[in-house]
Amino acid sequence: MKRAVIPLICVLVGLSHASAAPKEANADAGGVEIQPSEGEIAPGDELTITFPTAMVSADKIDMGEQPYPFVTQPKMDGKFLWKSQTEGVFTVRGLVAGARHRLTLARDLKDANGKRVDAPGWSAEFTAKEFSITTDFEEHKTLNAQPQIALSSTYDVRLAEVAEHVYFQDRDSRQRFPVDVILWSAEKIPDKIEAQEFNVVPRQPLPAGRTYDLIVNGLLDAKSRRPLP
Repeated sequence: MKRAVIPLICVLVGLSHASAAPKEANADAGGVEIQPSEGEIAPGDELTITFPTAMVSADKIDMGEQPYPFVTQPKMDGKFLWKSQTEGVFTVRGLVAGARHRLTLARDLKDANGKRVDAPGWSAEFTAKEFSITTDFEEHKTLNAQPQIALSSTYDVRLAEVAEHVYFQDRDSRQRFPVDVILWSAEKIPDKIEAQEFNVVPRQPLPAGRTYDLIVNGLLDAKSRRPLP
C-alpha cells in the first residue's frame, strides 16, 4: 500500500476592489508632522503626530477618550493618547486588509487656544498588509493519518470560521475531510475565538494510499471581513 502524500496547497478565493486614485499626500503641511509618514502598517504599529503649537491642556496628557485630531478613510480602529501638549500617539488596532488608508486633519480642528489649525492639504497615506494565510509546512512523503499543520494569518480570523473554510481534500475524488482547530497560546484564554496563529488537524484519520491538499477557501479576516485576495 502506498503511503499518503500530503502536499499543502492553499486555494485563495477573493474579490478585487477598484477605486479612484487619491490626491498626493502631504504629511508636513503647516508644520504638522507624522511619523512614519507613509508605508505599510499593521495592527500594533504606532503613528506619532506632532503640531507646531499646543493642542490640549496639560491635564489631557495620557487621558483616554479624547477626540482624534484626524480622520481616516477607510476607518482605522485604534487608541489615541496625547503624550505632550503638541504630540499624540495613535496605536493601530484595526485596519481594512489590503486597503490604502488616508489620514486628514479633523474638520475645523483648533489648538488649545481655540485657534484654527492652518495646515491646508495635510494628509498621510498608509497601506494595510494584504490578508494572507501562510505555513512553514512542506510536502511530505511520509505522514501520520492525522497531521497537525500550523497556519499563520496576517490578521485575526474567527476560529469557528477556520473550521468551516479549511479542510483536507482528496486530490482525485475531491472528497473533503473537515478539520479541528487547535490554538496554541502562552495565555490560557479558553473562550478566545479569534487568533492569527493556530493549528489544524483532520477530525478523523485520513485514509491511507491517497494524495491530499489542504484547502483554505472563503475565509474572511475577523474585523474588516475582507476575503483572501
